[in-house]
Amino acid sequence: MAPPSQGRDHPGAGAPLPLPSHPYEPLRSLGPRYWLLDYRSEGPLGLGPELAVRTDGGDAVGFHAYRAAVRFALRRRPVEPSAELSWRVRRAQVPWSLWLYHRVEARGGLSVGGRRRRWLARAAGGELSADYAVPAAGTFGAHRLAGGLAVEYLARAAPFGGRLDPNEPPPRLPTLGWGTRLRAAWSFADVTRQAWDVTSSEGYRLALSAAWREPLLGGRRRSLALRWAAAGYLRAPWHRLHVLAVRYGGGAGLAWDDGPPPRFGLGGFGERPLLDVVLGAPPLGGVALRGYEPWARSGAWFGLLQTEWRFPLLRPMLGWRTLPLFLRRVWGTLFVDVGEAADGLPERDDWGLGLGAELHADVLLGYYLPLSLRAGLAWGVLGEGGGTSFYVHVGQAF
Repeated sequence: MAPPSQGRDHPGAGAPLPLPSHPYEPLRSLGPRYWLLDYRSEGPLGLGPELAVRTDGGDAVGFHAYRAAVRFALRRRPVEPSAELSWRVRRAQVPWSLWLYHRVEARGGLSVGGRRRRWLARAAGGELSADYAVPAAGTFGAHRLAGGLAVEYLARAAPFGGRLDPNEPPPRLPTLGWGTRLRAAWSFADVTRQAWDVTSSEGYRLALSAAWREPLLGGRRRSLALRWAAAGYLRAPWHRLHVLAVRYGGGAGLAWDDGPPPRFGLGGFGERPLLDVVLGAPPLGGVALRGYEPWARSGAWFGLLQTEWRFPLLRPMLGWRTLPLFLRRVWGTLFVDVGEAADGLPERDDWGLGLGAELHADVLLGYYLPLSLRAGLAWGVLGEGGGTSFYVHVGQAF
């Protein structure tokens, strides 16, 4: 067979075709993805009804990502905006993030007459952080190193309030003025999950972090907050898809110069609206003392031991026509939580004990967003603050 004819118009007959090439410029596509007007009866500032304008965006390739919000507490007069901006640079050799904020919000840390009170704070500051992953030789795991420096100026937006009585304990006031925090963290994970598993099924995770406040860095007091955690996953011997999961986490706060130590809170799940998760906020995790109110316990140290038995129930893989909701699997959990947070040595009856069960549904929302819906019933059977609680939210197991 004769070779095909190559005339003067054939690309291979003459000089190479000019192909224009330009360096990639992220700023050309760095626009917002949406603008959202959001109203809530109880917003994250803790001041009642809030109106917020939110957006996020990034460039076309994903080198940069940002998120911004402006919030207004509608009951406060005069209305003062609270704003925040976070920026993430993913393309750098060491990915880094910048977070800036100005807030007028309700905070804790105030005690008058032996009773804890919320107070109105005006805070402005930011944090510069970076993280880096290092694969572990000979395993599928990886080490992750992270660190950051945070600076904040804290002031009162209104008088503390409360009535002083010489027969009651003296008030405990929050620390105002400039504050800094130097943070460092290390974690290691060597965890596997097969296609039919409902969660991580084999392996372990380790984590350690420290937050240091130092006058030489611009703070007013010297303190150290330590946190640690370890989690393990084991297939049950009676069924390969059943998993036994155990996690222990703890923390301790140390202080010098007669200042108050860092404090930790322990309790049940908080709230995270579904809309926030859809727009990119992380879902609630699985670390909680279930059966108790959020922050039911607080102190200069805490410890929490969680044990779960996870098992599959249904795998429907079901959707309806083109509706943007797809049900992948349904699975259950039976759990036992034991934990306490205090300033001194606790008594035996002070520990919290939570028992309960959860039902999880793994869904695909909007054709691209995997979510896990969690509904649980928990009983807090020991110590103060316990009771029966029912919760439904978007959450992930530890």
